Amino acid sequence: MNPAADTLALASIEVNLAPVAAGRSITVTWRVKPVFVRHRKPEEIAAARSVTVSDLPDPQPDDKRVQKPEWLTGHIGGGTSLESRRWRRENISGHRDSPARRTT
Repeated sequence: MNPAADTLALASIEVNLAPVAAGRSITVTWRVKPVFVRHRKPEEIAAARSVTVSDLPDPQPDDKRVQKPEWLTGHIGGGTSLESRRWRRENISGHRDSPARRTT
């Protein structure tokens, strides 16, 4: 049995990232869940790469978390505005670094 056409249509999305300036973030919806996309500045990339990974509770180097260094994508929230607010609060308050690794 193959998935229905409407199910396959929800499996992927295309997003035009050209208008997203460096240092800005956008939120897109995929399968009724928010996906956060960040266009990182060169200094954000350098800072993420300079972190001592073994000091983090989520020890993964920056280059293993991104496909292209300038774009941080893939964090899928729980689909609620509460989850979106929590993710943003953690990133703004310093609980996560620029590649979204937990720091505390």
